[in-house]
Amino acid sequence: MWRELWNRYRVQTISVMGFVLFAVVGATAMLLPSVKERLERQGAEAQPARVQPRAPSAGQPEAERQSAQEAAPQAEWYLYITGSVRKPGVYKLPANSRLFHLVDAAGGFDGFADRVAVNLAEPLTDGLHVHVPRKGERAAEAAPPIVPVVRPNVVLHVPPAPRRSGRIDINRASAAELEALRGIGPTLARRIVEYRQEHGPFTSVEDLVRVRGIGATKLKGLMEQASVSP
Repeated sequence: MWRELWNRYRVQTISVMGFVLFAVVGATAMLLPSVKERLERQGAEAQPARVQPRAPSAGQPEAERQSAQEAAPQAEWYLYITGSVRKPGVYKLPANSRLFHLVDAAGGFDGFADRVAVNLAEPLTDGLHVHVPRKGERAAEAAPPIVPVVRPNVVLHVPPAPRRSGRIDINRASAAELEALRGIGPTLARRIVEYRQEHGPFTSVEDLVRVRGIGATKLKGLMEQASVSP
């Protein structure tokens, strides 16, 4: 019976099955692109947005560097000290130094410094001019104005040092003439000349104590032998 039915409707059955198969294949082919596009769109939406790094400004690093340099404390200070110290001059000291640091750098006080008038614990600042007064020096004379001195490179003929009542002018005497002073040998005579060339003429005989090797005791013996020109 089934064989008869199959033989009778075989052509119709095969035609129907072929049509159904063709319809399924066609529908699948039409649906695949849309499904693929939908999946790609969903994947793109799910992916986090990329943030492009911000390009640094060309002037920003330089500005930051300048700001850091301005904020950084200055490592060293230049200080100028004059007056009753053994080695007046300009010294380079660490920042935040105190007055006693500067006095130590200048060789300490000489024998005529008015120590009571000086506050050794006083804080300093960069570019400061400190004048150490001597005993009896007036306050108005404690800080003389700074006048730049231009020394031309000229060789001058210096006449022999005049003597005043047998005294030797320490501002004009040569090293050989200074050796005529009692207690002054070739080494000290050379130091006196070098000090005079570096710091200018002596204002009084007492200034000899600023020369290394001449103390208060030796100075007493020189007071009656030496003089300074006006």
